[in-house]
This record gives sequence, C-alpha cells and structure tokens, in this order.
Amino acid sequence: METEYRASAVQAGESSRTFQGRLRIFRESLQFEYDGGRVEMPLAELRVRLGGHNSEHVFFEHRQQPNWSIYTAERSILQHETLRRHSALAEQLQGLQKKSWPGRSMAVAGAVVLLIFVLMLAVAFGNKARVVRYLAFKIPVSAEINLGNSLIEQVKRQGKLLNDSRLEAKLNTITARLLPAVAGTEYRFQFHILDDTNVNAFALPGGNVVVLSGLLNAAGRSEEIAGVLAHEIAHVTERHGFRKIIDAAGLSLIVQTLFGDAGGLMALIADSSEFLLRQKYSRDFEREADDVGWRYLVAAQIDPRGLTEFFRKLMEHEKSGLAIPGLLSTHPATVERIRRLERKWEQTADKSGFVALGGTGP
Repeated sequence: METEYRASAVQAGESSRTFQGRLRIFRESLQFEYDGGRVEMPLAELRVRLGGHNSEHVFFEHRQQPNWSIYTAERSILQHETLRRHSALAEQLQGLQKKSWPGRSMAVAGAVVLLIFVLMLAVAFGNKARVVRYLAFKIPVSAEINLGNSLIEQVKRQGKLLNDSRLEAKLNTITARLLPAVAGTEYRFQFHILDDTNVNAFALPGGNVVVLSGLLNAAGRSEEIAGVLAHEIAHVTERHGFRKIIDAAGLSLIVQTLFGDAGGLMALIADSSEFLLRQKYSRDFEREADDVGWRYLVAAQIDPRGLTEFFRKLMEHEKSGLAIPGLLSTHPATVERIRRLERKWEQTADKSGFVALGGTGP
C-alpha cells in the first residue's frame, strides 16, 4: 500500500480556498485527495520547495495545475523512494538537503534572529505599521479581486440583493461622479444593494461594495451617501482588511514573508474569509479611511461634509432614543471624530466648485 501523508492544498483563483486531505505518491504522479475532489500532478516537471513557517512544510507545484499548491508538514516525504529515484526530482531534493546543511541553517537562523531583533526595534519605535502596510501592498491586486469575488458570493447567499430601479439610479448618480476620482488603481469597483433596514455599508477586498437599503433610505442629501461610499472605498484602496490580518498574525509570519515566502501569508488570508466579512476596523484605520475618502470627495468635486452630516444625524437619532443599528456600531462616529472632520473643512482652502448631486430624501 502506498504511504499516505497528511497534507493541505491552496486553490488560488476565484475560489481561493484551502483544503485538508491526504497525499499519495505513485510511480508517475502524486495525488492529493480531499473531501469532494482530487488533484493530480505528474512527477515530470514537478516543482518541490520548502516553505511556510521556518520552512517546515514541503510544497509541490506543477504548471499543469497553476492554481494549486499542495503542502505537507511531514518532511519524511522527501525520503520517499519514488521521488528520489526520479532523475529531475532527485536533483531538487539534493538542493533542498543543501538548504538544510547545518552551517547554512545556522546562518539563516542568525539572519532570522537579527531580523526579528530589528523588527522588535521597529515595533518599539512605532514602525510596525509601516512593515505591515508594505507587506499588504505586496499582495497582487488580482489575488485580492479573486478573493473579493468569492466573498460577494457568500453575501449573495446570506442576504437578498435588491433590483430596485429607484435606489439603483440614486446610487449610480453618486458613483458615476465619485469613481473617476479613484482612478489610477487596478480595482474594478462594483456596488450591490442589500435588502436590509440597517443603516450600513461595507466593502470587501478587491472592490465589491455592499450598500444596505437602510442607508439609502435614511440619508438626506446624496452627498451623505457619497461620503460613506468614499470612506468604504478607502478601506479597499488602503487594504485595511489585509493589514489587520497581517498585524494580528505576529512577527513570525512577517519575518517569513519578508524572506520571500508569501505562501503562509496567502494561506492565512484565504482562511480568513469570515473575518473579512465581519471585521471591525481600528480607530487608526477609520481615521485613515476618513482622510483618504475626503481626498476622493474633493477630487470628485463632491461636498465632503456629507459624511460629517450623516454621522451627526445618526448621533442625534441615537440621543432621541431611536435605535439606528449599523454604522454607529461598526464605524465609531464619536464626537471627536466629527470634530476632526469639521476641522478638515475649516482647513480646506477652496470651498467653492463643489457640484450638487441632487436627490434629497428617500
């Protein structure tokens, strides 16, 4: 009977999922079986590499399966006789053994220790956020879009998307004016209206923005909706979701990724889909989204005070005892934050030239 190895596989592309299963090696191929499917890779032209945290995993990849990466923590697979007898693979395995040579391992370990020490100093001096931002922006936008497309399918299954011509027209008028100001990015923003009375909106990685019908009906001026949308778009362009995941992952993953192995990072992000759907951002990220969103509004010649007005309106409703679930719970609209936005308006040099969007009331 062929030896079986516990293994996992990451499927890139639209699904962006991780599977658990068993890996077996046959005379001409290796096969990964998981619940509901199987992936086969010929031994000819098979690529074998070490990766993951501390290079603890053995990765298998093949050009015939470009979206798949299979990996196992059982290093004994490198001693499998079928792999070692294969001429092309034997050379790769020999190269991997050289990477594990004690002298090289000590050098790598020393470099890792040094880098960790540098990163700890960076954290101590408040620069960890810069490292996290750098890594988040190293993730290809194409991979982010694929992940976002898979997440919006989950949203569609969990809620009812509306086909309301009145609300769609209202939203299209706003986005037609706003999106040209976000030019220069690779994102293809798409807007979806969800039938939900909560006053909220949220953005997914890659550019899918979900607007709840409660937000569209509760807003007065269209500029208020534009302010919320600009804020959500900024969460995407500033990659706040990925930055939060990387920051929470700790130094080991950061070090691993800085050394050039992004496999562990991509696997972590692929496994964080539920987190990306339900996350709440820190006050620093909210302030950054306010600042970037403000720039988008000004560039689009949309009155940027719309977001401030909308937050103030929600706070007044809350004070009067009217429950407005949604934005106030997921976006901390504190008095300090509103005052900060008001100061930005006071510091705006040119307060003219903003084009009215029209469309007041629900």
